[in-house]
Amino acid sequence: MKKLFLLIIAVTVIISFTVFSINLVDVITTRNWNKAEATVTSVLLPDGIICGDFKDSKGVMHTNQPLYQDFKFQQFRAIKVVKQDKINNIIGKKVVILYKDEQTVSYDNLWKNILVSLVLLLSISILIYMKKHNRN
Repeated sequence: MKKLFLLIIAVTVIISFTVFSINLVDVITTRNWNKAEATVTSVLLPDGIICGDFKDSKGVMHTNQPLYQDFKFQQFRAIKVVKQDKINNIIGKKVVILYKDEQTVSYDNLWKNILVSLVLLLSISILIYMKKHNRN
């Protein structure tokens, strides 16, 4: 039972460090990007690519730009594939994006950062607890 518990803790630590590393690379990659608010204007079917309008830091309006969310900001990945019955719920919504050189990416990762931090903190706490109780 104790070995199983230690295995679960080890897997949790490995997963949390992996997600933390990916998050860190994501933050480093996007640190020079500009943040803006975009309004979703259309969904391109059948792929479900979401397009929107946003105003850049110079005040120039960009219309009907694809809003990407790929880790390396590749054009071939959409924010999400949208089912046809949910399109009306998405059009008109505002999303926070990053842009650079007219390339955009979704930037709603606050909850992802909080979740990764909590998992990492929980893993470290459990390891400290296990280490203290193994000495007795």
